[in-house]
Amino acid sequence: MNSTPELPQDAWKCHPHLGELPGLEAKRGSTTAEELQETARTWRRASISTAGAEATEGEGIFVFAFAAVVQSRQYELVRVYLDNGADPNSVLWSMLLATNSRSRWANTQAQELVRELLERGANPNRPAPLHSSHNSPLSFAMARNNAELVRMLLDHGADVTAATIEQELGRTGPEILSLLLQNGAKSLVNEQFGKQQETALHRAAALFRHEAVGILLAHGANPNLRNSNGDTPLHLVSNAEAARLLLDAGTNVKAVNNLGETALHSQMATDGYANKDVVALLLGGGIPVNYLNQSGVPALDYAAKYRDSLDDATELVPLLLRHGADPNVGNCNALHHTAKHQSDFPALRALLRHGASTATSKRDSNLGVLPLDCACEAGNLDAVFEITMAMVGEGNMFSRMAVQPAVGGKV
Repeated sequence: MNSTPELPQDAWKCHPHLGELPGLEAKRGSTTAEELQETARTWRRASISTAGAEATEGEGIFVFAFAAVVQSRQYELVRVYLDNGADPNSVLWSMLLATNSRSRWANTQAQELVRELLERGANPNRPAPLHSSHNSPLSFAMARNNAELVRMLLDHGADVTAATIEQELGRTGPEILSLLLQNGAKSLVNEQFGKQQETALHRAAALFRHEAVGILLAHGANPNLRNSNGDTPLHLVSNAEAARLLLDAGTNVKAVNNLGETALHSQMATDGYANKDVVALLLGGGIPVNYLNQSGVPALDYAAKYRDSLDDATELVPLLLRHGADPNVGNCNALHHTAKHQSDFPALRALLRHGASTATSKRDSNLGVLPLDCACEAGNLDAVFEITMAMVGEGNMFSRMAVQPAVGGKV
């Protein structure tokens, strides 16, 4: 910065309380920073920083007034200050943040000023303020999904390999993702980041970004890399388009995570948000339908247990059964789960038609809970009738009278 830059008279209009600061009352008519800096040197640095500018005490009132102009978004005055020696780096982040306004006009004005700051020599890789969750202007622009701002920063030398960029790759839209990959970000495609050690492909698969999944795969993303939980992107996939792309790219459909669960387990254990189309693709892709996790539980048990939110959740149990799911394999309590809910009656009937045993006690508690116990305790009369008829058919009705609800038994 110039040692004695001129302070525009309009600075006082921009920040009317400037002249009321201690020691400045008599200097309201001053026009040079040099005079005002003499008083400003006695201020604490924190007082200057409250205006939002990065400054030292030696830069004094000029920086304070410049920050006030920036805060009030008087962009023509900002240009006057820049012409008089203001450091474009000092307000780059303020202008970046201003591009996130609710006003389209204000966004455009701020974005044009960012362009001007860059053309005046602002560092496109300038570290973010301490309170920011982004460490570079580029990661900020990516998080805002602002393609024009990303292009502008890249044109002025933004570093695509800067830390945290890879964290945004899987979140951003296809236009920005393509821009980054064309400008050197391809080396980050298989980088694993954060505590979860996820790749961009993990993130894109989990966030419904099927277009990003396709672009990443086309640029060499490995669909079989695992995160810290042992999950591949297929374990996290949230829509059928992304699942199809991963399967076509050769992902290992039989891969299991640290809990011994396949992608079919993961898809079912989503509190009712399992995607029926994804499940159908997994089954068609050869995923082992009766694979038991470390607790001996198959995906069918999860399909019956986590079934609260989707209207078509009850279709998942019949779908698995049609693809060979065994209702009696391992620690499967699918019949117990469906016996508790009236809305699951179609699934319960499907389980019984496929040979689910009515004499099977709840396996994970050793409390001897039968499906009929669950139905009675829940007051699910349709299930009580259906299970009773099945027990009669199996010859199990009088082998154990299930008349007492299990104490503390939860399925």
